[in-house]
Amino acid sequence: MTLPPPLIADTDDDAVALLRRYYGNTHLDTGCYTGAFFDSWAPRTREADINRFTADDLVAITFLSVNVNARAARELLVTRVDRFTELLESVGPDRTAIS
Repeated sequence: MTLPPPLIADTDDDAVALLRRYYGNTHLDTGCYTGAFFDSWAPRTREADINRFTADDLVAITFLSVNVNARAARELLVTRVDRFTELLESVGPDRTAIS
């Protein structure tokens, strides 16, 4: 596993500088990386669809420069929705990479 730079920074100040560069000086300001939007995209629908992939999820991953083709989107959202819902339910509540 490769740790991200903020977790291997020499000092707290270095880690804070890296996080500010990624998320912006003000959270999600115009200077932040697009990936900073990944986890905060469409929070209004998150609770209602916590164990189901939605179109908002497909938009969110584009912030990480991931492309989803039409067939994969159809599989996630329509064709195999029950199977993916079952898999998401088996994972349980949100987890972080650190805990």
